[in-house]
Amino acid sequence: RDVSNCEIYDIFTKNAKHDNDIAATFISSQKKDVSDPGQGGRLVQYFTKKGLREFLSAPGQKPKGILQKFAPPKGTNNCTIKAVWSQRVTIAEGWRNATPINQCNKSPFERAATVEEPSLGNQVVVT
Repeated sequence: RDVSNCEIYDIFTKNAKHDNDIAATFISSQKKDVSDPGQGGRLVQYFTKKGLREFLSAPGQKPKGILQKFAPPKGTNNCTIKAVWSQRVTIAEGWRNATPINQCNKSPFERAATVEEPSLGNQVVVT
């Protein structure tokens, strides 16, 4: 069965206690002009509850991409581990955003981006 926008919103925002909590990530390879660098440029956007509602209720066809529920970090800053492996070698890299995830005077992108915008954080050693 198809899932409605209301159901998506309810599921994605279920654990978001505050309006500024990040609720979703949208990843797209579609080229589009986004003038606000806080929106994540051309490929990645992070949505608060309000931003997700606006995205889902916008008229017209949605851009092609992946909308996924945001999994908040266990600590105070968002982190990502990227692993590339083959039969002979494994490489793991980690990134940590320097801005605390709950620092609401920053845009969702500035609080959550890791690999997408290395200037917002720092690379960390993964062991």
